[in-house]
Amino acid sequence: MIKIHLGCNGQIFGVIPGINGPAIWGPAEDWINIDIDFDPEMISRTGTTDRIYGYPRALACDFRMLPFPDDFADIAYAHHSLEHIYVRDVLPTLKEWYRVLKPSGIVHINVPDLLWIAEQLVRTQGNLLWSAMGERTGEWETSYTKLIYGIFGDQSTDFQTHKTGFTAPYLNVLLEQAGFLDIRTDHTDGMGLRCLIVEGRK
Repeated sequence: MIKIHLGCNGQIFGVIPGINGPAIWGPAEDWINIDIDFDPEMISRTGTTDRIYGYPRALACDFRMLPFPDDFADIAYAHHSLEHIYVRDVLPTLKEWYRVLKPSGIVHINVPDLLWIAEQLVRTQGNLLWSAMGERTGEWETSYTKLIYGIFGDQSTDFQTHKTGFTAPYLNVLLEQAGFLDIRTDHTDGMGLRCLIVEGRK
């Protein structure tokens, strides 16, 4: 089974949370990790010369234009990367991911839930004494910053800036337009934010 991980920060995943509970998709060593750049720890763990399925395991390239042939991979996992590209590039990128997947291959996407973030900002009316998760806290700055981070990214570099955002219906429509079938949506909570989990099949 050929698995490609499409950004963010070159993390390696062996177990990915699926729509219907944990989806165990094999050991971490089985992944090709795509990113524009990699942190030194990740490079030291994988080795830049390690190869898998004929490709470097840590492959620095633009995930909008993948170097793989058609019908190459069984799974494409995009972990908080799609929001880092411009809105005009999202649909062509999803079509590119569709291209490299085998028939019945799965795309699995995690992104911040823009609708949920907006609801929290409206609900609190900017009252920063309330955290994003609803409990009263003195750490208002941290809670508010997490919401803003969910919209704009940490902005430490150009690529770490969020250039678009997604709601579940919007992302579902984009996946349909890219050709995906059997689209399923769920969410996960973590670090004070709610994020979407969306899966589609080629």
